[in-house]
Amino acid sequence: MHGNDLRVDEALSDDARRSTRLAALLTLLLCVAGVAGIWIVKRLELWRRSMFFEHFTTNEGFGIAVLGGTAIVVWMMSARAGEPDAPTTVWWMKDSRRSRLILAVWAFIAVRVGAAAVFHGYALVDDEFSGLFQATIYSHGVGSAVVAPPWCEWIHPLSPLSIVADGCRWQLGYFPVNALIRGGFMALHLSAWAHPVMAALSVLLVMDASRRAWPGDPHRAVLAGLFLATSTQFLMMSMSSFSMPAHLLASAAWLWLYVRPERWALVALPLLGVIALGVHSPYPHVLFAAPLVLRYLSERRFKAFAYVTLVYVAGSIAWVTWLSAHTHPGAGATVAASAQAIGGTAQGTLLRPAGEPIFAALSMVILGTWNVPIALICVLASLLMWNRLDTMTRWIAASLVFTLLARAVFFNTYGVGWGHRYAHAVLANFAIVAAAGAGFLMEAIGRTRGFRVMAAALLVAVLIQLPIRGVQTARIIRPYERASRYLESLPADVAVVQFESLQWGRQLLRNDPFLRNSPKLMSLSDLTPPARDSLERRFPGRVRYVRPAEIEVLGVKAASRIGRFEIK
Repeated sequence: MHGNDLRVDEALSDDARRSTRLAALLTLLLCVAGVAGIWIVKRLELWRRSMFFEHFTTNEGFGIAVLGGTAIVVWMMSARAGEPDAPTTVWWMKDSRRSRLILAVWAFIAVRVGAAAVFHGYALVDDEFSGLFQATIYSHGVGSAVVAPPWCEWIHPLSPLSIVADGCRWQLGYFPVNALIRGGFMALHLSAWAHPVMAALSVLLVMDASRRAWPGDPHRAVLAGLFLATSTQFLMMSMSSFSMPAHLLASAAWLWLYVRPERWALVALPLLGVIALGVHSPYPHVLFAAPLVLRYLSERRFKAFAYVTLVYVAGSIAWVTWLSAHTHPGAGATVAASAQAIGGTAQGTLLRPAGEPIFAALSMVILGTWNVPIALICVLASLLMWNRLDTMTRWIAASLVFTLLARAVFFNTYGVGWGHRYAHAVLANFAIVAAAGAGFLMEAIGRTRGFRVMAAALLVAVLIQLPIRGVQTARIIRPYERASRYLESLPADVAVVQFESLQWGRQLLRNDPFLRNSPKLMSLSDLTPPARDSLERRFPGRVRYVRPAEIEVLGVKAASRIGRFEIK
């Protein structure tokens, strides 16, 4: 009997070794695709289309080198079976309240310091600024901002990107939950602490969910927490003003309820899900939750499936009602924008714009390069060892895979994202599945060597990846930050800029929702000749026309081919 058990263990170890080697090889091939992608983007000049492509060609060589080097090391180490060793653990892998607290505090401090040191509190793109714009409105206890009559005449030239102008009102064209959270912190004069709190809570929830789901494997909780808390994507996105940290927090809290057996957790699950639908956009939560909800149907838990589905349907109707209510300013424009986006997405499934398959492939490269170098290898190893995954891990992995596939097929390129922005809402899944794969890696190369490889990868993530990514991010942000500060300092009542003359220059059009800033910024492209004459009569000698050259000397590049106009 002992001999049979030994042969079974050896067979399982061989399976783990083959899967780990294949996972490392697939990761290495992905790195090769990334290098080819840099050449293709330059060759086809796709960097003109999106910040995503521009930043990929500039920054990802470093990440690809680190990821590829890690894949080669793992491939070589798994070429032979690991030496048998005792089933002991190392001190940093012990699951305890202290380990959860340490990782949460680390995430909190790293995000707070990084937001100040790297981002300077600056929201680079419209998706970030528009959320802060609406949060500012909510922090004053109102749902929309009324533009005073003297300025309403020029509301469209004054309107930042993604802000809906409805008559003389401004309203964000997205769902409100993220802005409500940030607005609450603003009302307490703690705006800068919102994302550090979200980051710390996400780490705590992921670790506690893992501890509850796999009580017999304490390493899973620690590894999941480590993979998340040391992820460069997780930390850098949390330092930014994007809504994605709120999406991730909602996913982590939802998973925490999902793995609990108590009836109250099932009752609360879809209620939290309805809130998650309204964080910013419904897509992240829909893609994340759909496979996990189907588990109830697969396990013939028809009452649970019916209850969860009905609550989601009712919540979705409530959100649509909220958007289309006549009393909600800008609702018509928001619904129209949503319908246009859905139509564009449907059309994209039939006729993809040029470059989108490249975007999907390069996004997968970024998922590997912006996380712990060994994490993607561990995720792939888990997927290759599907038959040995427990039921809960399979469903969490299915949620991850479904989100990545849906995003690759149905969604267009985004601009800026520190990491794979579309995958951020399932970063908890990624960490949990990677933790499962780490077990197969240790089985393949031996626990002692496995712990050493994990420790080395985590140190590389914190001591090498994070600082270099911080420098790269600051280099991207700083020219636009300097340009914004320059425009804010001009001694005028109104500053008029041909933003389209600058590369991604429209992002610089920023005004306070209550127009407390001076000078007010206006887009020359949206100023008709009569509106321009009216503006100059209203503010004689106090209208400043800013030439593109004034902004270009601050580091913002001139626009290429598209939108080049001179101010005469």
